[in-house]
Amino acid sequence: TVLGEYTGEGSIDPLLMIRRQQWKFNFCETDPAQLFDLENDPLESANLAADPAYRKIVSDFNEEVHARWNLNTFRRDVSRSQQNRLRVYRGLREGKFTAWDHQVVQDAGNRYMRNHLDLNKVEATARFPAKKN
Repeated sequence: TVLGEYTGEGSIDPLLMIRRQQWKFNFCETDPAQLFDLENDPLESANLAADPAYRKIVSDFNEEVHARWNLNTFRRDVSRSQQNRLRVYRGLREGKFTAWDHQVVQDAGNRYMRNHLDLNKVEATARFPAKKN
């Protein structure tokens, strides 16, 4: 059994996933349930959750979701965490902003160049086969 929780920034409600054997069940209180048979549909293109033939499987997964997760507490904790990060982000934006992906300033005029010859001569002799004079 594989469990998944998606609570990414800006998500409206937590998305929960249970993967067991060939089945993958996705649950979100604000969206319809999703059930996929990964053996016969590895690209997850046919949602079986509304098909009456799979009602028992969907019902069992739904019960498991509610038994494993206290959805009200989970939603509240995620919302608090997101609000705290937004507060920290706003605080960090005060003053001089420095991006996390540091870019080294390079002056191309002072960069090291390996060859010491005239560039035209280097290009002519660096070809294979060498250019004849």
